[in-house]
Amino acid sequence: MGAPSTATSPPRPAHAKPSRAFQPIDFGVLAAYVVLCALALGREALLHPTRELIGVGLGGGRDEEQFAWDLQFAAHALTHLEDPLHTTLIYAPLGRALAWTASLTSLGIAATPLTLLFGAFASFNVVAVLAPAVSGWAVYLMCRILSPRGAGRAPAVGGGALFAIGTYEVVETASHLNLSAVALVPVAVALVALRLQRRIGPGWFVTLLAVTLGVQIYTSSEVLATMTAAGVLLLLATYWLVPPARVPMRALPAELVIAYGGALVIGLPFLLSFYHHRTELPHVEGGVWHADLANLFVSTPVTEVPGVGNAFGVGASHLSGVVTEQVAYVGVPLVGMLAAFLWEQRRTAAGRLTGIVLAGSLLFALGSKLTVLGHETAFRLPWELAEKLPLLSSAIPARLMLYFWLACSVACAYFLARREIWRWLLFAVVLISVAPASFVKAANAHLERPALVNDRRLLASVVPAGATVLTVPFGQVGAEMGWQVQSGLRFRLAGGYVGFYNPERYVPYERAISALEGHWNGVSIRPELCGLIASSGSSIILERLGDSTGRFPDVFRELGLRPREIGGFRVADVAPALRAAGACAAS
Repeated sequence: MGAPSTATSPPRPAHAKPSRAFQPIDFGVLAAYVVLCALALGREALLHPTRELIGVGLGGGRDEEQFAWDLQFAAHALTHLEDPLHTTLIYAPLGRALAWTASLTSLGIAATPLTLLFGAFASFNVVAVLAPAVSGWAVYLMCRILSPRGAGRAPAVGGGALFAIGTYEVVETASHLNLSAVALVPVAVALVALRLQRRIGPGWFVTLLAVTLGVQIYTSSEVLATMTAAGVLLLLATYWLVPPARVPMRALPAELVIAYGGALVIGLPFLLSFYHHRTELPHVEGGVWHADLANLFVSTPVTEVPGVGNAFGVGASHLSGVVTEQVAYVGVPLVGMLAAFLWEQRRTAAGRLTGIVLAGSLLFALGSKLTVLGHETAFRLPWELAEKLPLLSSAIPARLMLYFWLACSVACAYFLARREIWRWLLFAVVLISVAPASFVKAANAHLERPALVNDRRLLASVVPAGATVLTVPFGQVGAEMGWQVQSGLRFRLAGGYVGFYNPERYVPYERAISALEGHWNGVSIRPELCGLIASSGSSIILERLGDSTGRFPDVFRELGLRPREIGGFRVADVAPALRAAGACAAS
């Protein structure tokens, strides 16, 4: 991003404390961002929190329900003095470590009062509005520090607004809330810039950066890994391109090591949980979850204004990947603004460093092979080497567009620093071009509310407290995480959905799991189904009536059970199937 102006910033004593950083107007900017994000993302969901969840609603809103479950579980863990990084409520009986899942541990803990007062779904919608708003505000503060002297607040306000409703934040808020809450990334950049400008002493710098990185461990370890790699590359580029920064940078490596050491102490429970469950870390192939080069100009359903379509007449269906990872849309107006900025700042350190971040983040986000309009070419890219590194091998390259959008915000602040009306007019066009489609038409995830799981008395008559339930549909295509939240976490689940893979102990039952996810091929799955039931300790089967997400086996016929229809489900106790004369014993 932009280079700290060490040549023009007056040096301060090395023991200086941070000056009073926040003014009332800064909090006014935050309030404005909250209103902007509420209008852009959450109008319907905030008004109807028990029926709608902010998000794209792919797969029936399963991602959104999973993150609502995270908020509910965090509140449950705190109030019951349980481990917030491991749960036996899902993937019974051993449970699942949350250290390497897309969980909301830090946000869940922070939102616990809200969750306890209003419920996990309302809490989710509030957090989904605050995440991009606070992230945009952090970018605004970063731009204030990095902007040219005398630029004022207005250009930084523009940079923060661009990030808050830009494609990365909108798509991730609508699909991966933990990746939308990235406020700590610009905070870390701002702290390093303040240190290089000698506006903060080493003690405050190390302490604040350690806390920032420590909290980031519990928010998204993937973002921590990528921000560390990006930070190292940016510091090397700064040392090379900004000679005045070399003197204050001499002490920086040691201070960064100490800060990361402090972060590791803060994150020790997470790291211990990760080490204990280290075999659950998946490898992500960059060639699958990369950005499509055409996505720079081809908008998706999340960013496309309904009824207008794409300027180039090409639909999002031609792009690689799924809409939840298509975060590269920039649009022609923003490309024009970036080109103007890079030309104007071509001889400055700010222009060169920002250009390096823009080019580098886009290059890595494209994955291991260049893909255009869904067609993978033979052209190999640097991510092919990066994906072989520890931690980064589990990162999804398309998400590196986060750093592209951070650089866009800095470029925007510099571009608007020259007080000319045409620049603000162009900025207005840019905002309109990247604004989410939900500004025009709300597109949230509809929340299923079956009677059985919402009537505590009815549920108690069917499912004993603490019983393990096998649901159909199962796993990532099912709504069982939402049902569990609505039940007040009354029952445990055989399976669940906190990621795109199942634990190793579920591997022997993959044929049954695939069938329960709607991919049944007509062949009996009784042996694997009985094994799954026995292994998980399931005592109840709940099958949602009227589900049409795929082709499912009749599990009750497979097990020789006679289900009852209660509150939107077919329900049966599995005990008869497990008896000596039952279907499972016979198999």
